[in-house]
Amino acid sequence: MLEVVAAVAILAIITATVAVGLNYMVARNARERRQLAAMEMANRLVLMYMDDKNAMPSRTTPLPYAGEEYMYSMYEDKRVELRDSPTVAAALRAATRGGISRDRLEVVRIRVWLHKDLQGREYAPDTAPSATLARIYDPLNLTRNPDSGANTIYNEQGLRDVVNRVLNGSTNQ
Repeated sequence: MLEVVAAVAILAIITATVAVGLNYMVARNARERRQLAAMEMANRLVLMYMDDKNAMPSRTTPLPYAGEEYMYSMYEDKRVELRDSPTVAAALRAATRGGISRDRLEVVRIRVWLHKDLQGREYAPDTAPSATLARIYDPLNLTRNPDSGANTIYNEQGLRDVVNRVLNGSTNQ
């Protein structure tokens, strides 16, 4: 009788351990899927920003993606500090003859987090699955994508921004 009780107890412990392990794996998979979705949203938002800053969606409205809703925040910095290795420094000196000017480089950081999941549960920005993406770019590089370059040049506000950047290094109207 004692052996049967011990066997049942051991079987219960093993079953509980397997159930907890499976539950952890399913929850971890769902969290990673949401982090991947947040990174995809961040990438799309960065590309939208680089194509047309004025066409960005509102930061106060949740963005739908895969049946869930995501929010984002954005930070722009006009100063980019780069520490160069000797190889990179030589390449940049060569590039200043007709390439990218370091003084023009800017960085945009976009953080995307899950706002509301499929069941309608809302998440706080600090605890939600999230992703942050930063991109250093040259705002005058119109050849990055032929469509965005054409849209910038043929758009009155975009052309005004390019001319202002070339003439006085700013986007102020």
